[in-house]
Amino acid sequence: MAIQIGEAARATGVPPKTLRYYEDLGLVRPDRTESGYRLYDSEELERIHFVLRAKQLGFTLNEILDVMALREDDTDPCEHVASLIESRLAEIEIRIRNLAEMKIELETVRDSNKGTSAGPCRGTICHLIEEEPSQSR
Repeated sequence: MAIQIGEAARATGVPPKTLRYYEDLGLVRPDRTESGYRLYDSEELERIHFVLRAKQLGFTLNEILDVMALREDDTDPCEHVASLIESRLAEIEIRIRNLAEMKIELETVRDSNKGTSAGPCRGTICHLIEEEPSQSR
């Protein structure tokens, strides 16, 4: 049994506007009634759930579209997905390192200004940002 867009939105938690956007991208292809209403069958609902899970894992909509296209071409997409996963993991590792460095730098700025009040400002805009930690004491 096929359902209309409002019911599909409730069933998946995806707003109707987003479902229309997914359709524009080719991620879903609901059937249409004679009067133009979108009808989502169980296969389309599965595709929506796939998109949601892939987004949750950090895949872009274009990457998701590529994976779906491989499947539609009767090509096993899992090797491609495994490659995307490795790339995403590498990106996350870089982000984690960058965030750890930023955390250290922020802690250094904070610690170098302990015991001093934030004002009056000694910088053009704010000395807490402008000065290197060794200069802000």
